[in-house]
Amino acid sequence: MAGKRRSSRRRTRKSTRRSSRRKSPRRTRRASRSSSRRRATRRRTPRRTRKASRRTARKTARRTLFGPPKYRKYADIVSLKSDSAARQSVRKLLAEYRRAKTKTKRVRIKRVIQLAYARAKVMSRNPRLKASTRREKARVAKVYYNALKRLGSARAR
Repeated sequence: MAGKRRSSRRRTRKSTRRSSRRKSPRRTRRASRSSSRRRATRRRTPRRTRKASRRTARKTARRTLFGPPKYRKYADIVSLKSDSAARQSVRKLLAEYRRAKTKTKRVRIKRVIQLAYARAKVMSRNPRLKASTRREKARVAKVYYNALKRLGSARAR
């Protein structure tokens, strides 16, 4: 084992001498190869699979609950400020739902209501908010929950 160490030291000394004379592209290639060899022992899945999975992960990035609004129109209607404001926005959304001619629009409005309910419910559980604010958000969540039940949504639990 001691013999191996000496030989590796000799090699490094020679390579440093060479590098001082001229910059060799071989040396950088060797370094990258050896590092890839080390990685190969740790890697469980083939390289192609890992890259492909990364690409798909980027494409299907999960949106957060409090992300930017997808539809400006419905973002202006929906309100989480108070339960009375929530009732008013539910009235508008239900009227819009009744007027909707396509199924796509109805589904969109259901999703808007579902998202408002989810946001209000999450805020009602947030310990960083005051107790009074949490109670207010729970009332808002109840308003949106009742609207979902009215529409017969399978997500209303």
